[in-house]
Amino acid sequence: MLIKLIKNKYSLLSLTVISLFLLVGCVDQVEAPSIKLSETFLDLGNINPDEGLRIEEFYVQNTGSKNLEIYSVSTSCGCTKAEVDDEIISLGETTKLTVTYDPSIHPDLIGKMERVVYVKSNDPKNEEVELTLVGNSLPSSNVDK
Repeated sequence: MLIKLIKNKYSLLSLTVISLFLLVGCVDQVEAPSIKLSETFLDLGNINPDEGLRIEEFYVQNTGSKNLEIYSVSTSCGCTKAEVDDEIISLGETTKLTVTYDPSIHPDLIGKMERVVYVKSNDPKNEEVELTLVGNSLPSSNVDK
């Protein structure tokens, strides 16, 4: 009888400890920022370098329960620039992400093009999210043939 009572107390203690770990883990995940991009992929279609810059607007939303901090925004190539309007996004709010692609930087580029925008934040589940831009670069009439 005494052994059974000790086993039951040990089982109850183990169950309590496991429950506390699960509860703390869930609370930690619930009270965190969460980043969401309005889009993660955009096909720019045909890109005529003679038409100048391509400027596209996207949105970064905080779908979490704590402020989202944007640590950095970078791109895969110097022909593409990206910036956010706000580096701290409150709960449920959004900020604009402006991406500028300058095809004149690569006047000889003809055909498929792919550039990536990287957004780093304090979202514990997605520390870095990506936005991919693709397109078809047309020949420039300003390039000697």
